[in-house]
Amino acid sequence: MNKLLALLLLSALGSLATAQTDYVIFSGGVGEEERASAPAKGTRLIFMGDAGHFVANVKVTVTDSSGKRLVDTTCPGPWLILDLPPGSYDLRAELAGKRTGGRLTVGPAPQQVAYRFTGL
Repeated sequence: MNKLLALLLLSALGSLATAQTDYVIFSGGVGEEERASAPAKGTRLIFMGDAGHFVANVKVTVTDSSGKRLVDTTCPGPWLILDLPPGSYDLRAELAGKRTGGRLTVGPAPQQVAYRFTGL
């Protein structure tokens, strides 16, 4: 999917609150229908509380190895799907004063990575 098409899709879904969208291809996943429409490619990030329940309105930043911020967004649902090139990135997620994240390694194949917020 080219970047223009991704931006149009995100705009149509109304899914992004704020973002640098160069690498974001989906943000949301609040309902089953929305999750079913999510692309299968990319790196799917899933945000959860302690008990495994989905959380929303997560502030997410992703930086590359040189510290350049590639993604800066608030995800309105529990899923954020990124189309990052293979490599290592630093991911930070924040919700209600709680933080999670760490090193995110992206390969050529689609993958799914879950992040849990302790204390939510």
